[in-house]
Amino acid sequence: MSDNAELFLGTFNEFEKFLKYTYNHGKHDSFRILIFQASRYNPIIKKYKNDLITYGDLRNAIMHNFDKDGEAIAVPRDKVVKHFIEIWEKVKNPEKVEIFFKQVHMVDIHDKLSEALKLIHEFKISQLPIIENNIVIDVLNSLQIVEWLSGLSEVKPSETKISEVLDNSSNRRNFAIIPSDFTVFQAAELYKESYKQNPVNRYYDALLITKNGTENNPLLGIIVLKDIAAFLG
Repeated sequence: MSDNAELFLGTFNEFEKFLKYTYNHGKHDSFRILIFQASRYNPIIKKYKNDLITYGDLRNAIMHNFDKDGEAIAVPRDKVVKHFIEIWEKVKNPEKVEIFFKQVHMVDIHDKLSEALKLIHEFKISQLPIIENNIVIDVLNSLQIVEWLSGLSEVKPSETKISEVLDNSSNRRNFAIIPSDFTVFQAAELYKESYKQNPVNRYYDALLITKNGTENNPLLGIIVLKDIAAFLG
């Protein structure tokens, strides 16, 4: 048997064993059924479901089709083996949202809008968490500011509280708070689900990361759409 076939089958056996004991109580089922079961809970497997089903068919072709010399007729190409191993590594060692840990700039709801605009300009950020009594209550974004501006003939950010901007916003609390042990793919799945919720066809403005996923914990990081876009496919 070729090196590629052996490497593919070795990875397949590890993957299948993981699926069986993690999602099927140790019971044996076809690889296709195991993938369908696991995809309901694991966002990485959900993302690569069709590829994995194809690789299950390839495994069957390798195992059950031989030439007269006993060699497998189906031999996976290098890029197929590489891709399958990459998926397995992502499932086995999923990347955590700690890669998005950073200093999070925020403002108090009673601060002036000029303070928020200063932070947005200085740090080139698009979303700004708002706190009240040290608890995150909303996320300020440019759309809310534009919405507030559109109803005014005279603008005085230094005399306007952030609370006034929020009071004029038609889209409040469009964010979620997630725990620090979330995987990147769980975060991406949450973003995708937000697109289907009200307001429909709009992603969350941000995902905020705290240790336990609660609003009264210190912010460890923030994820905006451009950060997570590569994982939404």
